[in-house]
Amino acid sequence: MRYLARPERAFSCHDGAMTPAPLLQFSSVRTRIVDGKTLIGLRHTAKTSAGLPVTTAWVEMPPEDVERLIKTLQDALAELGRE
Repeated sequence: MRYLARPERAFSCHDGAMTPAPLLQFSSVRTRIVDGKTLIGLRHTAKTSAGLPVTTAWVEMPPEDVERLIKTLQDALAELGRE
């Protein structure tokens, strides 16, 4: 399953310096059972500011961690709406 992302300029802050962050292209989602436990995996594909592809490793987590991640993202979106 892929979710398309809006290619917007993003920045990350490391050691106080703002550097361009990769531009998200899409996210992939998978589910699987490992040792009898359900895991939900996320992987992002992006491009650097120079247009070079960047693919992250799969990050797998149990459903309750995904629920916390969703809540965190919803809270961040709500906060943006207040600004």
